Amino acid sequence: MYVNFTKALDSVLHNKLFARLMSYGIRGSVITWLRNFFCGRTHQTKIAQSLSDVHDMLSGIVQVSGIGPLMFVIYINELNEILRSHGVHVKLFCRRC
Repeated sequence: MYVNFTKALDSVLHNKLFARLMSYGIRGSVITWLRNFFCGRTHQTKIAQSLSDVHDMLSGIVQVSGIGPLMFVIYINELNEILRSHGVHVKLFCRRC
């Protein structure tokens, strides 16, 4: 069975991601840099010549960034461990988003 997590990158909660990173010992200037990179972003959708209003991005990972897929794997790593404890073997991979 395969699970496509493409849309799941949009649902990553920043506070949970940073808590997970800190549980792995990532702190100081690295966590500050990551917070600055992922937080405070806005989103606007363009269809043809029409633009939506600008909205704050409260969740999600920048998919075209080099670090985005790694952050997602870190975010869902606990799921991998839970499934493995129930005898389900998971292989994670990312293709270019």
